[in-house]
Amino acid sequence: MKSDVQIAKIIELEEEDAVLTIEKKINVCIPYDYFNMYPGIGDLVELYQDESNILVIHHEI
Repeated sequence: MKSDVQIAKIIELEEEDAVLTIEKKINVCIPYDYFNMYPGIGDLVELYQDESNILVIHHEI
């Protein structure tokens, strides 16, 4: 079950992380291992926690 789904935009790609902005206020760095496919700048993704409280990124919006 998804809880507290946030839409984030990828604004930068670093060596090991993608930088996402949430609500144009908060930037977070997420390792590429959390994505189901390699992200690109400008891509929109869903961020949420599953029932085990694990961060999940859904890239196919």
